Amino acid sequence: MKINLKTIFTLNEYDQETGKKVKETAYQADGKTIKFIVQFDKHTGKKVKQTSYQLDGQTIKKIREYDRKTGKKLKAFYLLDEQTIKKIDEYNKVVQSILCKR
Repeated sequence: MKINLKTIFTLNEYDQETGKKVKETAYQADGKTIKFIVQFDKHTGKKVKQTSYQLDGQTIKKIREYDRKTGKKLKAFYLLDEQTIKKIDEYNKVVQSILCKR
């Protein structure tokens, strides 16, 4: 956790059994509004999902999914609003380049 006197910039949560980080929440400069949330696999410690938010801290802007064994990007979903997907990027697991855009 990083604290600047009264402002929280990141908050980390850990699995009680494995001791590995399972969630990281990052906040905007005000220390209250969520910027993004990253979820990790409790066994491998690899990133499995990252959700980024609009400036309001509630509306989802982008979701990235990762391979839980390798931590490499699989897909990215870009949203116009809570019900409309603007585009989806799928990634090549080996070279991490975009395979297809939808």
